[in-house]
Amino acid sequence: MPRPALPCSAVAPSRLPALGAVAGLCAPAQASAGAAAEWPLAALVTVTLLATVLAGTILLCQQLCRERRRHQQRAAHKSAQTEALCESLQRFEGFANATDCGFGMAELDGTITYVNPALTRMIGEARPEDAVGRRIADYYPPELHDKLLNEVLPTVMRTGHWSGEMRLRRCDGDLLDVEENYFFVRDEEGTPRLIANILTDIRARKSTEAQLRLMASVFEHSGEAILITDASNAIITANRAFTALTGYSLDEVRGRNPRILSAGLTSESVYRHMWRSIDSSGYWQGEIWDRRKDGAIYPKWLSISSIRNAAGETTHHIASFTDITERKQIEERIQHLAHHDPLTGLPNRLQLEGRIRQALADARRDGNALAVVFADLDNFKFINDSLGHHIGDRLLISVAERLRAAVRDSDIVARLGGDEFIIVLTRLDDAQVAIALCEKIRQHVGERFDIDGHALHTTLSLGVSLYPLDGRDADTLMRAADAAMYHAKGEGRNNIQLFDSRLNEAAAMRVRTETRLRDALEHGHFLLHYQPQFTTIGEHIVGVEALLRWQPPDEEMVPPNQFIPLAEDTGLIVPIGAWVIDEALAQLARWRSAGIDGLRMSINLSAHQLRLRELPRLIGRSIEQHGLQPADLELEVTESVAMRDPESTIGILTQLRDMGIALAIDDFGTGYSSLSYLKLLPISRLKLDRSFVHDIESNPNDAAISAATISLAHTLGLEVVAEGVEGPAQLGMLTQLGCDLLQGYHFSRPLAAPALADFVRDWRASH
Repeated sequence: MPRPALPCSAVAPSRLPALGAVAGLCAPAQASAGAAAEWPLAALVTVTLLATVLAGTILLCQQLCRERRRHQQRAAHKSAQTEALCESLQRFEGFANATDCGFGMAELDGTITYVNPALTRMIGEARPEDAVGRRIADYYPPELHDKLLNEVLPTVMRTGHWSGEMRLRRCDGDLLDVEENYFFVRDEEGTPRLIANILTDIRARKSTEAQLRLMASVFEHSGEAILITDASNAIITANRAFTALTGYSLDEVRGRNPRILSAGLTSESVYRHMWRSIDSSGYWQGEIWDRRKDGAIYPKWLSISSIRNAAGETTHHIASFTDITERKQIEERIQHLAHHDPLTGLPNRLQLEGRIRQALADARRDGNALAVVFADLDNFKFINDSLGHHIGDRLLISVAERLRAAVRDSDIVARLGGDEFIIVLTRLDDAQVAIALCEKIRQHVGERFDIDGHALHTTLSLGVSLYPLDGRDADTLMRAADAAMYHAKGEGRNNIQLFDSRLNEAAAMRVRTETRLRDALEHGHFLLHYQPQFTTIGEHIVGVEALLRWQPPDEEMVPPNQFIPLAEDTGLIVPIGAWVIDEALAQLARWRSAGIDGLRMSINLSAHQLRLRELPRLIGRSIEQHGLQPADLELEVTESVAMRDPESTIGILTQLRDMGIALAIDDFGTGYSSLSYLKLLPISRLKLDRSFVHDIESNPNDAAISAATISLAHTLGLEVVAEGVEGPAQLGMLTQLGCDLLQGYHFSRPLAAPALADFVRDWRASH
């Protein structure tokens, strides 16, 4: 039967030569098939060979089939891998495009091959391909190149990865904080092919970290004590200021309730209000009292805030507080100063008004009388000016102590200011009790004071008003007592005067006069009269004294003794005195322009003016303004004013003398003379007071005093001017005693400026 054909198509081409060789071996056997003798053996060999070839062919075909199947499987696997790789690449590209993290790859030499959109935005490029081909180092600031090239990349090469914080430099030059993760991208054999980097923008994180560090630093270094509790009000933590303030360490209070700090002095109502406020508004602040670890109690200002979660539940409480001991002491001091005199510690006017109202209410309720006493120290100004303000202050303190000691506990002693005190005598049966108490006060204060080595004496002038006789309210009673006090001074001082309704008229007149004085200064109702001064020998006019006058419109002229003391008491004498100086010098300049020369202008200075440091400058400016010389002016100071504060007076007068201004002591012999100071005063003249001149020709004492004064003045190199020369007898006596200059009605009364000009012309023409 014919043999089947072999499936040659399954045979690998490499195997065909072998198969051809096998076919060549079979052909000779078929050609010799006719030899009978060799047939069995040949047939056996042939069959054997054919069987062997057939078996080999079958095995070969099977192997080829298996190879083919493996090849087909590999092709199918490779196709599947390709598809998977494509899917993987698609997924990677989707992730890389969608993520906020920057991702990039570069060759091992640092040449960038890929950047995703997020990294493109980080580095400030317009498109991803703009970064491809550039070097990694191009996107770092120069100061980080060394770290990149000598630390980051070498670490990646050595270990396969590096992570840490870096800073990128964007295309616009701005810097960007990032966290980077470098690693290798390897092939199938594990060989590194690329460097990859995942970058995260950490600006927000670093800002948050900075804020957290700041808050932690604020917490720890705050000057205020801070503690934090949990929802159950157990202490979790506290700062160093807490320990410094309370004395407790954190370990000693952790887990405990803040009530351990309480001193037990704050009322429960305060705590209830505190927790109601915290629960309703989440905040409270106020003052409470606490106790330190050492037991010391102190006031503190406490602020508490609650922290709530998203559900509105309280999770923590934050409390901050400070010790306000010093602040409360200051507040108490301010409160005390607001209601007390800072020098003596007595109640001041503000507290006095409230206490008088309360005392009046008590008097009305109990049916008792009450007295308001105004007490004024006599001659205090002289002591204060002559011995210094520190002595005056010490005297006022001592007087206040004696006043408190002289009255009862129920009585009130207050200081209004200066040397004026008010005493309120309560629970009186009648006026006689008030008089007796006032007499006790007067005598107690009249005793000697020993202050810094000075034995001082002072007296009190007291004015008394009674409730309900003289008034039913505080203001009325105080006005009445003030009027009575001025009456006591007018009666010679060092006495007690009860209020009389007629005193109200005097007090009202005083107030009206002060108001009119201010109006007169403002509207020009003052004027000057001038009294000439003559030489004793030859009776030549050498000067005039300017004398102040007040001429209200449509009224008679007001005498100087009715308004000058009030002007001095109220301080109006300062602006009035400035006007006198300027007007007198202006008039002297006008006379000079009219041909009347050879006159010196004498002007009186008050104590208030002498206390002005700028007095020499003001006078010098006025002299210059009117085109005069300092020698054209003489300033007169009374003896008592000069002796009030000799050191200060000498200083001011020396400045005036050095300017070239002549100086004179007025009313010499009537004050508290001190020859030791007199010789130090830079004066050139003494004015003998008119009280000695008036009876000089008939009163031996006046004549002796005048003679001694003139002799003393001449011994000191001073000229003497006699005031109040009214007759020829006085003129003759003064001439005999050697007086240098004369002034008085014997020659001329004070004249207005035009009349004085006429008088000078006539006198000089006739003499």
